[in-house]
Amino acid sequence: MPKNTLILLTAAVLMVATSPLSANCLGSIHPSTPNTQFKINADGTVLDKKTGLMWKRCKEAPIGGMACNKILYTTWGAALRMAADSVFAGYTDWRLPNVKELQSLVEESCAIPAINLAVFPKVYNGRNNDAVWSSSPAKSGYGAWHVHFLDGSSGYGDDHDCNNCMYAVWLVRGGQ
Repeated sequence: MPKNTLILLTAAVLMVATSPLSANCLGSIHPSTPNTQFKINADGTVLDKKTGLMWKRCKEAPIGGMACNKILYTTWGAALRMAADSVFAGYTDWRLPNVKELQSLVEESCAIPAINLAVFPKVYNGRNNDAVWSSSPAKSGYGAWHVHFLDGSSGYGDDHDCNNCMYAVWLVRGGQ
């Protein structure tokens, strides 16, 4: 086997073997959201022990959709109402996370997706439009900040059409 091929194969094995998160992670970078940071609960929630936040393990699904199998894309206003109305797992204080809370889940050693798939296995659906609404309004007055878990980037609506932007909804409660 040529030396260059052996080096590439060794690097690929190290990337996969040292990262419990996904095949798109760099094993040479320490995970920013290691599995030990989270407690997965039987009721479909996940506790982030670092931040004290409790997340739904899955994004919101369309009405009648199977939990975690389909992702609902909706406007910011509808997302805010959905959060206020949620009684998932018996809790009534669900809300949209602010942009910093969403960014706390970005796995910095990974891309495509930039999320810990061992903890949140169904959050990323393989689509390029995988943005998640935050509760943080955009300065422009149109829409709100959102986070893309494809690559961990964030942005906000800055044009007159963003009142009609359609992003996913991921609910959180609590915090420190």
